[in-house]
Amino acid sequence: MQVNSSGKTKSGIINQSENSKSANGKSDVVTRNASQCSIGMEISRNKGSIATHANTKGNHIPLASAGSTDKSLVKKKQTAKRSGKNRKLKLLLSDKEKLEEDLTATSEIFDNQLNETKLKGRKLKGIEDDSLIKILKDERKIDDSFEVAKQLFQWMISPIPLDTFFSLIWERKPILAQRRSSNYHNGLFNCQDLDRIVRENYIEYSVNLDVTTYENGIRETHNAEGRVLASVMWDYYQNGCSIRMLNPQSYSKSLWRFCSLLQEYFGSFVGCNMYLTPPGTQGFAPHYDDIEAFVLQLEGKKKWRFYKPRNDMEVLPEYSSGMFNVDSDEIGKPSFEFVLEQGDFAYFPRGTIHQAQSLPDCHSLHITVSTCQLHSFGKYFEKLLPMAIRSAFKNNIEIRKSLPPDFFTNIGEIHSNSTDPRRKQLISKIKQFLKNIIDEAPFDEAADQFAANVIRDYLPPCCTEEEEKCMIFQTGGRWDGSHVVDCVRLNENDRIKLVRREVARLVKGDANYQLHFSTENSKIYHGYQPQFVELPNEMIDAVKYLINSYPDYKRIGDLPGNGDDIKVDLANVLYEKGIIMTQSPMRC
Repeated sequence: MQVNSSGKTKSGIINQSENSKSANGKSDVVTRNASQCSIGMEISRNKGSIATHANTKGNHIPLASAGSTDKSLVKKKQTAKRSGKNRKLKLLLSDKEKLEEDLTATSEIFDNQLNETKLKGRKLKGIEDDSLIKILKDERKIDDSFEVAKQLFQWMISPIPLDTFFSLIWERKPILAQRRSSNYHNGLFNCQDLDRIVRENYIEYSVNLDVTTYENGIRETHNAEGRVLASVMWDYYQNGCSIRMLNPQSYSKSLWRFCSLLQEYFGSFVGCNMYLTPPGTQGFAPHYDDIEAFVLQLEGKKKWRFYKPRNDMEVLPEYSSGMFNVDSDEIGKPSFEFVLEQGDFAYFPRGTIHQAQSLPDCHSLHITVSTCQLHSFGKYFEKLLPMAIRSAFKNNIEIRKSLPPDFFTNIGEIHSNSTDPRRKQLISKIKQFLKNIIDEAPFDEAADQFAANVIRDYLPPCCTEEEEKCMIFQTGGRWDGSHVVDCVRLNENDRIKLVRREVARLVKGDANYQLHFSTENSKIYHGYQPQFVELPNEMIDAVKYLINSYPDYKRIGDLPGNGDDIKVDLANVLYEKGIIMTQSPMRC
């Protein structure tokens, strides 16, 4: 196995945006024929400045379809005091105007002392090679799960600042970060972990693991039936087959903690798949996915090829594609080619056509971390609009009136070109109804119901040892030889808080409220039915107060509501479901 063990910390980031499309639907297609240029932005520690310059050569990787090159020099200098080692940020853009906007936005991070200090602070907080191990091995309580998740995500995409990533990259274009640190992902997952998982668990073909090949344009699955035996799996591997493990976070504690924390940041389920590829082979045909993908190279190297979306419908698609034929003109030539080495990471938006092949001299092990599957505004509207129509039907008598007798003689495909004034009158009335429906739409109720489905998707929280000492899992009654001891019940003086910011969602029902929660979810995706408790109205203000007070601990007796008995009953229900923890370990 060959890895990059040079120990260098200088980072190269390559960003491909040829024919990219932004999240607001404005496409860069209009500038598709613009000449492509490579912009290098170097932040100099010694001179304290940012210099941008046109660079017609890729210093880190060759691009297969560079197109014509613009040799004009673009210079920008911004004063910025930086600590740490020199880094280079390279952006490949196809639109000159967009290029200038992006560089301005990127440079603004360093425009004033306050923003610059914040950037330094982020880099000082755990963006070193051992940061992941520190987070995954830290068994202390998590003060604020969102802040820890934010730190973890910054580690994952380092050295790209979070604000730069979301303003310029997210859902717009692929990006590659060459970190030059083979130890960067240490502690997350390796081949020994795969071997252990298969030996210690009932891993089933087609359910948990796939054996695949892609040769001569033909993709084949070689799954046997039943349980995967380690010796058989390695025999497949020795014969040139790729191994894909689905949702390895179900069996790996490090991946479980990793993914369960990241979903606190995204507000969406975060999972991963593992891919192990023998030297010089490929396991999958070109395709695009319906998730935002972060590829972390754990061992070896792999060559990736990205292709432009074939049309606007395939930009941020709702569902994944089938397999494409690379030998035909179906997907064209690669727009971006690179080799991902151990410690590197790449991101690409859903809809990016891609394929990857290991190099002849070493195997490849990577995980693809995914999020935001079916998590768009469109999916929210699918929940909102039917609810809005039902609400309008209930509250607006005009909408309940019958269609006029001449409705179908004026509205329909065969009448679409009609200039009859009556048609215009009917269409105007329909639009007014739609406006009324939207104006009175139950935005919050629909969001709660959508979020309840997200809660069901979530991994359960991976709590630390110190947290579990303050939760139901390590307190309460137990059998001591001949009798039960240590029965614990909360009282009004105990201080409590949610175990995670995103652990629960309050949903209003017809007669009462439901509190949906993830602490009793299965680590296997949708392994259990949705978990929720129904709560009477007199407890709702206290629940809202607890949720909005996170991450602070609150005394049970200080919760809003009438009567300490109700507050204590609520606290005990939440405690027994693992939704809250106490500030200190409980004692009998």
